[in-house]
Amino acid sequence: MRKKIIVLFVILTLVFSIAGCGGNQSDDEVVINPNSDSGFNSGEIGEDTAIDYAKIYKPILDRYYWNISNCYPNGFDNLTAGEYYASQVSENNENALELIGYSIEDVNGDGIRELLIGDVGNENSIYPGNDIAAVFTVVDGETAFLFEGWERNRYLYLGDGKFFNQGSSGAAYYSFSQFEIEKNSMDLIYEEHYFTDYDEATNSVIIYQNDEGIDDVESSEEMDWTTDDYFAAEDQLAQASVFVEMTAFNEYTFDGHGWYADAFNVDYVKNYEDGIVDDVALQYINSDQGQDNILICIDNKSVTEFSVVALSNFTIDEFGTMRFDCTELKNFGAVEKGEKILIGEDIYGTIPNYGIICAGEDGMIQRMAVQISGYDGSLVLSPFYENIDFVE
Repeated sequence: MRKKIIVLFVILTLVFSIAGCGGNQSDDEVVINPNSDSGFNSGEIGEDTAIDYAKIYKPILDRYYWNISNCYPNGFDNLTAGEYYASQVSENNENALELIGYSIEDVNGDGIRELLIGDVGNENSIYPGNDIAAVFTVVDGETAFLFEGWERNRYLYLGDGKFFNQGSSGAAYYSFSQFEIEKNSMDLIYEEHYFTDYDEATNSVIIYQNDEGIDDVESSEEMDWTTDDYFAAEDQLAQASVFVEMTAFNEYTFDGHGWYADAFNVDYVKNYEDGIVDDVALQYINSDQGQDNILICIDNKSVTEFSVVALSNFTIDEFGTMRFDCTELKNFGAVEKGEKILIGEDIYGTIPNYGIICAGEDGMIQRMAVQISGYDGSLVLSPFYENIDFVE
C-alpha cells in the first residue's frame, strides 16, 4: 500500500524509559476516600454511578505512577499540568510512591467526581489537612486540569467543597484565599482572597482583599490590618482544613500501558517472497505484494496474545492522551520474540487507523497505534487508550 498523506503531525504520547526508584503493585481496586468528615460524597467507583471514573482518569494515574516510580525519566523541565508537586517529591525521595496518592470524589456535589492528587500523610504539616498537589475533573466526557500546588503554593481541603490556598512570591508578597469549584463548571469561585503588597514610599507592607482570586491592587480593597492580623487570619483558615484520605501510588495497579514501547519495531515493506522477510516467515492479514505494507517486528519480548485492531472515533485530550474505538481484525494468539506480522492496509493520513493490542507474560497490557511520524514520514507506534462511554 502507498502512504497517501504524509504531513507534519505532532505526536503526543507518553514517553517511557527504564529507570526506577522502586514500587510495587496490588489488586485492581481503586480505594475511595471514606473520610466522612471531609464533606465528600463518598462511595466506591462504579457502585452508584454509570460513569467509570477509574477508566476516565486512568491515563492520568498511569502517567503519575510511571513518572513517580521512575523518578521522572523525561526530566523535570517538561512536566504535564498537575505534576510539579509530585516531581518535587520524587526528586528527593526514593519512597515517593508511598508518599503521594490519589482520591476520586465528588468535591462540589454536582455529580461529577474529581481526581485529587496529594500527600498520603500530613506528619510534616502544621495544619490538620494534607497538601493537595493537583485537582482534575471531567468536562464533556474528557478529563480537564483545574489547579495544582507546589512548594510555595499550597492547597488544603476545607470540607464542603471548599479549598484553602496559600502562596508566596517573595519576602513581602504573600496571599491566601478560600474558594470552591463551581458546579458543572471549571470555574473557581472565590469567597475571599487576601494578598500583601510592598509600598516603597512608606516602606511598609499593605494588605488587600478581593473576591476575584487575583493579586491586583486596583481591583481590591485595602484592609486596616497589620501583618500580624494577616497571618493570624491565614492560620485560622488553614487550621480549619480537613484530612483527605489518599490511596498511595504504591497500591495503584499499573497494567503496563507503554510498558512494551521498546518491544516492537514498525516499518514499511514492499517486496517479500513466499511470505519471508529477513529469513523470517510472516504472519499476515490482507497483504498485497508490491505495495507498501505495515510490518511489525516483535523484537524484544514474547507476548501471550497479539491482536491487530482497526481504530476509529479518534479523540485527544489536553494532556495528549489518544483514545479510539477498537475493532479486532485478527488475533494471532501467542507471538514469540523475533516473529514478524504484516498488516496489508493503507495509512489514510495523520490520524492512526490501525493498531495492536497485546498482553505480556507478566499480564501487562500494551495498546499501540501505528502512526506516521511528522518528522520523517516513517512509521512509529504511539500508546493509546480505548474510548469509554460517559453517561451523566
